Amino acid sequence: MQWEAIGPLLNFATIIFAAGALAYSVKNLAARMEGIEVEMKQIVAILVVQGRHEERMNAMDERLLAQGKRLDEFVKAQLDAQERMARLVESTISRVNAIADRNLRHEDDGH
Repeated sequence: MQWEAIGPLLNFATIIFAAGALAYSVKNLAARMEGIEVEMKQIVAILVVQGRHEERMNAMDERLLAQGKRLDEFVKAQLDAQERMARLVESTISRVNAIADRNLRHEDDGH
């Protein structure tokens, strides 16, 4: 009979041990979940900062592209102005040469 009383005691001890192990596992899992939650918050904070940084970079990129476009337009306008100035100088030199040629011919005719 003594062995018959040990069976339920072993069952009870096993249940108590399993309950303790389960409680420890749940506590350990809860601690690990809290750690994961902290890490997730840090990751979210980093992603938010990266998102803001990316937005600033995109805005800066747009400003630089717009500035580059304005510079390209300015350079083109300057080159066009130089070409017009070169044509004007060429025309003026041609007129001066024509006047000088006429004066030389007039002097040659007068001698």
